[in-house]
Amino acid sequence: YWATNDSALTDVWASSSRVWVSSMSSRGLKPSVGAKIAKLLWPSTRTSPDRTGNSSVLNGGNPGVKALSISGTTALNGGSVSTSGAQTYSGAVTLGADTTLTSTGSGAIDLASTVDGAHKLSISTGGAATLGGAVGGTTALTSLTTNSGTFSANALTIGSGGLSVTTTAGGITQGGAFTVLGKSSFNAGANAI
Repeated sequence: YWATNDSALTDVWASSSRVWVSSMSSRGLKPSVGAKIAKLLWPSTRTSPDRTGNSSVLNGGNPGVKALSISGTTALNGGSVSTSGAQTYSGAVTLGADTTLTSTGSGAIDLASTVDGAHKLSISTGGAATLGGAVGGTTALTSLTTNSGTFSANALTIGSGGLSVTTTAGGITQGGAFTVLGKSSFNAGANAI
């Protein structure tokens, strides 16, 4: 299969359980805008595919996706990205609109690099929520709301919409300064903060 986004050509192929994405730039070609996937639509006749890729633009909606793993940059342009398993974003993430990341099966949601964009980010999972890079370091997020099993974050810069962190199975771990212009709330039950 071939998919295009902003005149950049990307190679996409599928098996019965996975969809792979490979940008043409990874093969030595350098399109002027950079190769990205605009959106992957999995036919309703298929069940629970995993999706992997090295660069993506996600515009919300990923019906029937079991797990999502993106090794390169990601633009989250609004709506909800929902999986039954884990979501892994290894490269820098940019918020182009308010976005919700959800794992309905308590999979880990891991944003390993930076997250920037003047929008709201919500994370919901019964598993671990991890923000490994600076969040809002270049452009502060409007707000950040997480409801997860455990929560771990490096430095956060959040605007007037505030910060709300709730954990249900473990503690809240802070690895850097949290700078919040609005209200902050932390609820780890009987677990450590």
